[in-house]
Amino acid sequence: MSLDEERQENLLRFGHRARIWALLHLNPKQFFTLEEIAQRTGLKPGTVEQGLKFVRQLPLIQASITYEKGRRIVRYGFVPVLPRSA
Repeated sequence: MSLDEERQENLLRFGHRARIWALLHLNPKQFFTLEEIAQRTGLKPGTVEQGLKFVRQLPLIQASITYEKGRRIVRYGFVPVLPRSA
């Protein structure tokens, strides 16, 4: 089992909010739709929606809104703070 597979397996053992946060944190600078988060965490879309109400209030979690074919698409991601160069 690879390290990524092991992390994914361990991720499935946590509560829904922790699973959502961990997915975003383990994939910095990548943004996911609610449906993509549900698929990757094994959670139902309704559970992800409830969990995101809490998770999106955490520092470094950002939402990105775009429009595709007239539909509003919201993606969530973890954006780490990079140290300033001296």
